[in-house]
Amino acid sequence: GMRILKDYVPREYHILIPESGPALSQILPSERTDRPPRNNIGGLTPAASVTSESRSTIVSSDNNTSSNNNSWRSRSHLQPNNGYQAKPQTQRVEKEINRHHEAGLPEIDYHELTVGTNNWDERYRLGKGGFGIVYKGVWKLTDVAIKLMTYKDSDGQEQAKIQLQQSRNELNCLYRYRHDNILPIYGYCITGEKPCLVYQLMKGGALYDRLNSNKRPPLTMQQRIDISAGTARGILFLHTLLPNISLIHCDIKPGNILLDQCLQPKIGDFGLAREGPQDNSYIEVAHVYGTRGYLPPEFADLRRLSKHVDTYSFGVVLLEMFTGLPSVVDNKNFLRDYIKVLLQTKTIEDLIDKRIKLKPEERSLCKMGIELGLECIRDDPLKRPNMEDLVKIFNRYATVD
Repeated sequence: GMRILKDYVPREYHILIPESGPALSQILPSERTDRPPRNNIGGLTPAASVTSESRSTIVSSDNNTSSNNNSWRSRSHLQPNNGYQAKPQTQRVEKEINRHHEAGLPEIDYHELTVGTNNWDERYRLGKGGFGIVYKGVWKLTDVAIKLMTYKDSDGQEQAKIQLQQSRNELNCLYRYRHDNILPIYGYCITGEKPCLVYQLMKGGALYDRLNSNKRPPLTMQQRIDISAGTARGILFLHTLLPNISLIHCDIKPGNILLDQCLQPKIGDFGLAREGPQDNSYIEVAHVYGTRGYLPPEFADLRRLSKHVDTYSFGVVLLEMFTGLPSVVDNKNFLRDYIKVLLQTKTIEDLIDKRIKLKPEERSLCKMGIELGLECIRDDPLKRPNMEDLVKIFNRYATVD
């Protein structure tokens, strides 16, 4: 009854209302025995996706700060379970999450997060994405970022299942792949009204905001080189940590490259990540997922997934950083196609971002960044540069720690 009246009670009293939503085992639907097996590589949950009406190309929003993935049902094969009974699938998810807890990743009390965000005060809100809302908060006297998973419609069971799979996927990735250029995760919470993941707070914000905001001075050329080098190192780590397997992020873009207080980049948002081959081969997937403008043609059109997908996305990021142009120009032209048209009458030096105050010796660096970006977005994935080579090139010019 208190929860029913919650919307009519002043906000300062919301924290006193007990969280009595159904447990994880009650939210998840039952396992269907008549469902065909899904393409699940390496134990990672295949990413959910948004289906186009005209074909099976799946994209999320171009807006890096506010994704709009709201049509998950098209490929979920899920049925609601009104019985609220713990089934084998539920038990496996809970066992997987508990394994992280037993291995050292703490489960955080929902009440602590509620207090740390002043009862999810809108003033603490950092942004909204396809999987939920991100808040700034305090946990153990430490500034943190808290991703609060939200449901999209009134039929919350199916949506909860999809989003719990996404959070589980991200939890798996961030827990297994620890690196200076991968976003650190502190813990998780599944006991409250909505599941949460708790991360280190990136006080430098997202690269997208730094490239598109007039409130802060433009990034210097050295900062852009350092961010490029760190992002490339993070991608290389994902592609090479495990033998014979690459973790393909599938959504490399400025909105998912977060900057700490020293502007060092850390790759975040692993909800769409999945494992694939480490060599130059590819796997065919049933659905395409990612962000429009950052998807290579072999993935968007032919559904061929390989590590070269991340290389292509990284190339688009490089072009954004060094030309100042967005991934989709005038809401209709992909940056790749737009630049090809420009280069018919202009030189690469003409494409340099005019907002960057360049020293004479830095013009060649900016030109190099554009040239490498163009190499990364070549149509033939086998002709794109190796991430290891890109790391070596950027490391030559990056600031030494």
